[in-house]
Amino acid sequence: MKSIHKLILVFFVAALAIMPVVGLAKGGGGGGRGGGGGFGRNNNSSNSKNNKNSQSNQSTQDKTAAKLDINTATASQLATLPGITDDLAGKIVEGRPYSSTSDLKSKKILTTTQYNAIKDRVTASKQPKSAPAKPPKDSSSE
Repeated sequence: MKSIHKLILVFFVAALAIMPVVGLAKGGGGGGRGGGGGFGRNNNSSNSKNNKNSQSNQSTQDKTAAKLDINTATASQLATLPGITDDLAGKIVEGRPYSSTSDLKSKKILTTTQYNAIKDRVTASKQPKSAPAKPPKDSSSE
């Protein structure tokens, strides 16, 4: 009986020793997190590099993508934003002008959840300040 236990133990230790080489450890093989078969460490490292490049490209695209200006966009353009219905887009247009995007919350047009879903996709252009209206001249004093 002791020889069977020794054999199982040797087999188990040998199996553990080759797992990193074959790619079975840490999900490197078949259906694990590391992706396809083969040698897991090589796949993981290349997948990691590809994921980093993909994330870098995506963040670059996000930064360069034009933000929608809530002061000038049409209701149909605003309705393309996530969670913004035609009704909400109309309310955004009616609530203009906005000095910042957070005015959408402070004016109670959007909930915090709705605002958080679009805040990185919108901007509020600075509206030119209109000159104060001059009071009409009093014709009786002339």
